[in-house]
This record gives sequence, C-alpha cells and structure tokens, in this order.
Amino acid sequence: MTERERIQPQYSTDLNHQEFSSQRIIDTLDNSHKWMVAANKELKLRRPEVERAINVQGPIKIVLLGDWHKFSVYSDEVAIKMTLDELNEENSFGIVTGDFIEGMNPHISDHPGSVELAFGDQIVAAANILRPYFYSGKLLALSEGFFGHEGWAHKNSGISAVEMMARIMPKVDPEDPYDFDKWRYAPVLIQGGLLKLKLNNGKPYIIKVFHDPNSGGSDNINRQGGLKTQFLNEDDDLFLEKDIHADMYVAGHQHHRSVVSKEVYFDRMSRKEKSVVFVQIGTAKGNKKDNQGKPYNLLPFWPNDFGKLSSYFTEILDNLLHEYEF
Repeated sequence: MTERERIQPQYSTDLNHQEFSSQRIIDTLDNSHKWMVAANKELKLRRPEVERAINVQGPIKIVLLGDWHKFSVYSDEVAIKMTLDELNEENSFGIVTGDFIEGMNPHISDHPGSVELAFGDQIVAAANILRPYFYSGKLLALSEGFFGHEGWAHKNSGISAVEMMARIMPKVDPEDPYDFDKWRYAPVLIQGGLLKLKLNNGKPYIIKVFHDPNSGGSDNINRQGGLKTQFLNEDDDLFLEKDIHADMYVAGHQHHRSVVSKEVYFDRMSRKEKSVVFVQIGTAKGNKKDNQGKPYNLLPFWPNDFGKLSSYFTEILDNLLHEYEF
C-alpha cells in the first residue's frame, strides 16, 4: 500500500461549517411539535364541548339516536322509524350517541355476512339519513371516540367514521356555492364530552354524552350503573370546570333495557341539593321478526310468547326514544 493510499480522504460538507446547539435542536423540535398539534386540532372535528342555542318556545324533547346498528340484518327498522318519527315532531332535537351504523369487523367470523352494506357505503348512507335533520337544525351533535362499530374504522385505519359522516353531511348549493354557512360541519363530541344548550329561558343546560360510560350495572340490577359512576366521579372529570355540574348524563352501548331517572343529591360541601338526569338507552338490534313472524333477538330475557309482543318488548320499543322536557 502506497503512502497516498494510507491517507484518509477529506470530505467537505455543509455539516463541517455548522455550529451545533442542543438547545436550538430542542427548540426546533418543540416548535414542530406545537405546529403538528395545532394542525391536528384544526383538521379534527372532534371537540370536548359543543355549544348550541335552541331558540324555540315551550318545552323541548331530546331524542337519542344510538345503538341502531343500522345496516345489520338483525336491526329492527320499525323501532328506528319510531325514533325518527319522534325526531320529526316540533321542538324535538337529536343527539347521535354511537353505534348508529353496524360497521364491519372481519375478525368476527359471521360479521361480514350479517351486514347489508360495505363499511364506506354505510357511512355515506348514514350521512344521507341525518342530512335533513342537520340542515333543519334538529341535529345537535354526534358522539365519537369509542372503539366499536363506527370505531372499528378508527381502530384499524385511523379514519373516524363519525367525522366522515359529519364532513359529508353538508351539500353544496349549486345556485349559491359560495354560501359557506351551508358548508358547516355537524358538531362532533369526544366520548364523555359536554353538550351545552342555551335555552330561551336563559338557563344553560349541560348534557354529558357517552357512548359507553364504562363499568357498573347489569340488565336486571342498576342499569344506569356506569352513568352513576361517572356522575359520582365528576370531581375528577377533565371536561367539567370547578363548581360546574352536568344536568344530564346519557349513554348507550350496553344493550340493557332502557331507563330514565331523575335523582336528587345533597352536596355536603356546598350544602345544597342538586338534581341530575340519567338516560340509558336500549337498542334496535336483535328486535326483528323474520317472514314467519317469529322474532329474532340477541338480548336476554326474550319473551316466550312469540305470538304477540310482550310488555318487555313493548317497553324496549317505547323507551328506545327517551324524552326529557325542560
């Protein structure tokens, strides 16, 4: 090996002339992170709280649109139509609480064969169903942030089916394409988010909206256990400010028999009574008849008398819609 070959070649790059600073690198990364957080927040519709003004006279009716499992072969279109009939009434307003569509999960062996539309088509069809209520001002918010049915899309691909519904709900008016108010998106609440209603009587009304409130309760005992647990833990609630209490807690998911209750608690700190409403909705899935008139059911305690609707089945249909008058 010659002397020339023993000498290492000298490389000259821009890096040779830079002065490195750890703090500058950290600051650059920190600024990039803040920019990405801001960009993600701007791109997402999901919010921890939504404010809606309701300018009507007299009492209003809140209709919960959840656990329909629309486009499942096991869901009852009669029960779903009953819910929409209630929403069509004057002074009625709706909240989509999740499991509005069935979605699709290939990891459940019989699931792809029990849905009527592909996942993407279900999202588009759901937006079409909700669009008239969106434009009439009857649709107050949609709930997102759980990992079942709509959430399968988010879990498996990072795409929010609920946000997609909200984004494609608006339609461009060909006669006035620059009317951006018609392009507004339906409000989307994160799981456990707050829907703050501004009513004509001047009193604010706060509804805490869940799909799945987690833990507590069974179909026979304490069906509102999950909601009551959330209420009792409200001091640790990240969405509720100090001395602010939700007036109503709503949820679905459990497929229990639906139940509504208003309860009064005594706050020992403030030495004042406070009331709260708990609404646990049922489901339209599993309440369907085949061509022979025999009901399919995926719920427990199905009545033995298949010849007629029992009081239990009637209760499910009657209470699939829950009302509360302010």
